[in-house]
Amino acid sequence: MTKTILLIEDEEVLQKAISEKLKAAGMKTVIFSNGDEAIEHLSKNTDLPNLIWLDYYLKGDLNGLGFLTQVKSNINTKSIPVIVVSNSASDSKVQNMLSLGANKYMLKAAHRLDEIIDHVKELTEA
Repeated sequence: MTKTILLIEDEEVLQKAISEKLKAAGMKTVIFSNGDEAIEHLSKNTDLPNLIWLDYYLKGDLNGLGFLTQVKSNINTKSIPVIVVSNSASDSKVQNMLSLGANKYMLKAAHRLDEIIDHVKELTEA
């Protein structure tokens, strides 16, 4: 069965690169540039993703923190694994996102895209 990844990333170049890597790994992506559209999508669809790839810094009203808070407080979506990716590694941000229910917090600059994809595979096979 093909795994579906909800990809929330506001940088178009990264969207394309991540989506291509996930597709090469046999996964399908549903892409959003901001948290508001992604939350609306989750609320209207019964086909939930197998994992959410969440950029911490997003354009629009709902950033990664707000998005994660809503997802993890909703009975229908709280069990979906979430990988947060960011360029910020402040201890308080990392701990906050993990305490809210993120499964992993990964620094974009410190991890190759293939490494992050390996974590996606690990979490979607569990």
